[in-house]
Order: sequence, then C-alpha cells, then structure tokens
Amino acid sequence: LEPRQYSDVHQGESLQFVILAEVPAAARAGRYQATLSLSAAGKPARTIPLELEVYPFTLPEPFAYSCFGMYYGTFVSRLFDLPEPMLRATLQDMRRHNMSTVVLYDSRVQPMGEEYLARVNAVLDAEGFPRHPLPYACGGSITADRAAELSAIVKRQQWRELLFYPVDEPFAGGQERLGRAIKLYNELKTAPGVRTYSTVTQNDINAIGNGLDVRCYTVNHDTFQPDRILA
Repeated sequence: LEPRQYSDVHQGESLQFVILAEVPAAARAGRYQATLSLSAAGKPARTIPLELEVYPFTLPEPFAYSCFGMYYGTFVSRLFDLPEPMLRATLQDMRRHNMSTVVLYDSRVQPMGEEYLARVNAVLDAEGFPRHPLPYACGGSITADRAAELSAIVKRQQWRELLFYPVDEPFAGGQERLGRAIKLYNELKTAPGVRTYSTVTQNDINAIGNGLDVRCYTVNHDTFQPDRILA
C-alpha cells in the first residue's frame, strides 16, 4: 500500500484500509483470484488471498452532481510546483482512479494570478479532467476584494470556477477556529458571485449558515442527520 506513519496500527487495535482495484475496460465479467502482500520493518512478510468479482456492467461517472478530488502530498508541497513530467504523471494517475478535480494551493514558485490559473487549467484540460470547480485553499488572509478579483479572471477566461476555502475543518480547533471561519466565510460572501467551500460537520453548518456554499461533509463528528443535509 504505502508507508504508514500517522496511523500506525498498534497491538490490540485495528484500522480499516480501502483498496482501489483498477479493472481494465476489456476485463470479462467473473471471479478473479489475487494476492495482497504485506510487509513491515522487522516482521515476516504475509500474503492475503483475495477474490475479486467483476460485474457485467459499468457505472457512469457521476459528473453531474459530484466531484472526487484529493489533497496532494503535505503542507509544504504544491501539486503545480512539480516538474512538468512528474505533474503530468501524477494527474494521469489521479484520472485513472476517477478523480475529477484537485484542491488548489498557492504556488511557491509562481504567484497566484492569471498566468498561474492559465497553466493550471491548461494542464487539467490536457490530462482529461472535467471542468469541475477547484476548491482553492486560500488561507485566512483572503479578502472579499481579492476573491472577487480572482473570480472575475476565471469567469472572463471561462476557466474552472474557484471555490474559496479559507478554513479547513472548522470543528477541529474549538470555538476560536469556528469563530474565525464564521467571520471569513460571511465576509467572502459579500463579494458578488463568489462561492465558498470547506470540509465540515453538520454543527459547523448550523453556525456558518449561508456563508458556506459547497460542503464536504465529515460524518463521524458531532450530530449527523442525512435527511436534513440532503434537504
């Protein structure tokens, strides 16, 4: 799978891993046998037999109503700062795993602006990404005026919409973090046409209200009422 550090499994504990298996388009329906190999430092290697069932149909990608994206690397890395061949290979791998958008950070190499956004959109187009909005992790210093300026650029150029994302997981830092999120999100919404994004719990929505447009729900914190959220 991958080297684990932040979620090591200790004795007496268990941890769920999700394995994504890429099924070739030409694969016939039926049952297939596979083996998963596990290794750890100082431990004997183990294998786990797997049985995979391929069904005789393909589900369409739900482009009309959902995006599937990911953060790239660590807080010190930036996807669009990678050397061009590595960037292309990374985006191609994301598309092979059905990812349809990315989380955009400020570049450490090139200032955020029209030139940077042109490159981002051109590379995503070239690698077959649909024109879904881009959550832009813009940090707590973003202003409504700056958000309006960037929104005007992407609208004029007919590029992917930016969803402004100044606070991640407002629930993670107590009342101080949530209070900062309430202030920032509602200030951003004073800019006409600007939409916002965050990873939130239902209780964050209760507090932030109409300041938050696009929501990635975390369902294992606080109260979760699927019917109310769907409505």
